[in-house]
Amino acid sequence: MINTNITIIYNTITMDSFFYLNKKRRENFKNITDKKPIHEWIDKLFDEVFIAYNCKKIDINFIGVNSDYTLIKYAIKSFNKNTNDLYLNLIESGCNIINRTYNTNDLYLNSIGPDCNKINIFNTISNSFKKDELNLHDLIEIVSIEIKLESILNKISSNFEVMVLSTTSAGKSTLINAMLGRELIPYKTPTILKVYDHDDMGHFVARRVVDGGITTQWEDANWGLLDEWNAKEDTSIIEIKGNIPSIDERAGIRMVLVDTPGPNNSRDTSHREATIRAIRSSQPSMVLYVLNSTQLSTDDDKALLGLIKDVMAEGGREAQDRFIFIANKIDNFDPEKGESVTHELKSVRSYLKENGIENPLVIPVSAELTKLLRIKKSGGKLTRSQRGNLSIYEELFLEEPEMNMLEQAKGDLSSGLYQELNSQLKDAVANGDYVAQAELLSGLPIVEYMITEHLNKHLNKITEEISLLLKIESEKSSTIKQLYIRHITSELNRIFNVL
Repeated sequence: MINTNITIIYNTITMDSFFYLNKKRRENFKNITDKKPIHEWIDKLFDEVFIAYNCKKIDINFIGVNSDYTLIKYAIKSFNKNTNDLYLNLIESGCNIINRTYNTNDLYLNSIGPDCNKINIFNTISNSFKKDELNLHDLIEIVSIEIKLESILNKISSNFEVMVLSTTSAGKSTLINAMLGRELIPYKTPTILKVYDHDDMGHFVARRVVDGGITTQWEDANWGLLDEWNAKEDTSIIEIKGNIPSIDERAGIRMVLVDTPGPNNSRDTSHREATIRAIRSSQPSMVLYVLNSTQLSTDDDKALLGLIKDVMAEGGREAQDRFIFIANKIDNFDPEKGESVTHELKSVRSYLKENGIENPLVIPVSAELTKLLRIKKSGGKLTRSQRGNLSIYEELFLEEPEMNMLEQAKGDLSSGLYQELNSQLKDAVANGDYVAQAELLSGLPIVEYMITEHLNKHLNKITEEISLLLKIESEKSSTIKQLYIRHITSELNRIFNVL
């Protein structure tokens, strides 16, 4: 009598399942298993298998990750214990357990977020390669590569969070509004606001997450609505989505600006804890720490800077690159009155060093100037006071050489970033475009380019890992693996434009 031998291949990410009876492909159980998590169907499957093949004993081989193998193992043990005349035999020597590394450190309330529309890169690649006609040996090889590939791609989060921190009156909300190019975020934020970048949207919408995780309907966002929601005691998070003009999505990664009340300025202790977790996060993210360059020393500052100092010291240069210290309100200094921006930036660096932060990335910024320029450029309405301030700031930055924030920050920038922005500035001067000149001189475009540069570094590391994996696999591969490797290389090239 021929033994009934079933091989189960399960991809825990795509939730694809493949079944082979005595090494021949079978489709019997697709309606039970396909595109479902293994825990939902494993117990039902065994009963169906015995009915389908009318036998008393079945040998099981399993190919997949260790966590799913453990689940299969216990499910079989439970089935045998509760069944008298039927028996499942897990052939452990025939099982192929493929190691897969999970990153379990959640990034700053990442479990809550508006329908991110994440481009699932791994699923895109996996589903575009037809596996239905593969024999068992070839399928095992393909699944083995896919799980290794997915382990690398798992390092890409769909949301790249940029948390904006500050103490009182540093201009944090002004900075975020400048990045949005409109007056949207209220100036007092006792709750968390998250702004999700959607390049395809022409306006901003918002919703509340209230106590208990319940979300309200999306509504057109404006300053008055957000200010009203901000004041409500049951508001846990305000979520906003729309196009952040200066930031582009890359490989399906969406930037999220996170405006926090700060650990010492919140009505909710969980917000303080979330802020601290975000600072300590090991996942790809950035922190913009906004300093009031006219008033540096506060007790709140010292507490936050102490935490950042520890994180930067533990993580080395890579951790240091996550933190940008923004010396805001530079527009308060007037070289004509003997007030030196260069001297003030030295004071900022000395202040940070006194708080244990060595070699910080310090970028001088006039968030107010950037905000006013962008509102006017987009056709928005400025008040009489804002129009007056804009005229004063434009004249100050265009006429005073010391108000060139690109030159002031040059020592903290990569040569590529400096050359790119300096080239844009020269073009603006040559074209007589005073608005573009003033915007580049204001300093905020430097920060926005640094965010993009940081994200690109992260993606480059991932693509290098993928290239190494494919190189190793191609050196020991069969014809079908070579075909598959060419296929995924093409797909990754299309997505990343770097491989």
